[in-house]
Amino acid sequence: MQSMTGYGSGVVSDDLHHITIETKSVNHRYLEVKCRGIQAYSYAEEPLITSVRQMLSRGSVLIHVNIVSSQQNKKITINKEIASNVYQNLKQLTSHLEIDNEIPLSLICDQPGVLIYDDIETDQTQLTNKLQVALKTSLDALIVMRKNEGNRLNKDIKNHIKELLALTFDIEANVSNRIDSIKTRLEERIASLLDDHTLDQSRMAQEVAILVDKQDVSEEIVRLKSHIEQFEDLSNFDEPIGRRMDFLVQELGREINTIGSKVQSESITTQVIEAKSQLEKIREQVQNVE
Repeated sequence: MQSMTGYGSGVVSDDLHHITIETKSVNHRYLEVKCRGIQAYSYAEEPLITSVRQMLSRGSVLIHVNIVSSQQNKKITINKEIASNVYQNLKQLTSHLEIDNEIPLSLICDQPGVLIYDDIETDQTQLTNKLQVALKTSLDALIVMRKNEGNRLNKDIKNHIKELLALTFDIEANVSNRIDSIKTRLEERIASLLDDHTLDQSRMAQEVAILVDKQDVSEEIVRLKSHIEQFEDLSNFDEPIGRRMDFLVQELGREINTIGSKVQSESITTQVIEAKSQLEKIREQVQNVE
């Protein structure tokens, strides 16, 4: 099980470039990948996004790329017009200040716009390959973090599922005990109305059956147990399971709500409320699962 929250970084450095790639992922219903800092090398953006899609299945993923070219990969152009203007202005300044010192060339070159640094045209295939290496390192680190977080989520979800299963058994036992209770109350009520008249046992059984049928939740409990069992099985899968878990959470909620609406019992209502509470905790964690 993996979480959808993670972070990783990767670095590739050689004589021409120093490349840093950071990847961050957060929760998202589907897989959304965005790239930043790659505008000047747009040809490499789609391959990076494709690589992410091959390694991740859900989450909102941001790839931040930083490429710094080394001096060996720079072409220097001198803007002679700006250099001349700088020299003339400095010469006028030295005259005004009555300074006899020569104006050093280094001072002129340090002024903005005198020297223009442009990247030498880069081999697209080579740069794309280097970006892929940095991305792979970054994604590997991100996935490790997502797995670690996923293990914590899995442990917490299993605890809540265990509590939910125990509540299901408690509700089942409580409902079973209510059948005898319903029959006894109904007999006492009818007897008080009929005084000493003999009760028609077959009619009594029929009335009890009708009342019990209205509150029968045996099918809901069977389905509830089945969904819980499927949930427990999913938690041991080493593949993306978030969407399936999300579906099961909805089904669990449907069965619990049905039980609560059918059974009119204070004790069972209390158990249903606790079951809903456990399910909500599961739902919150499932939102983070890939």
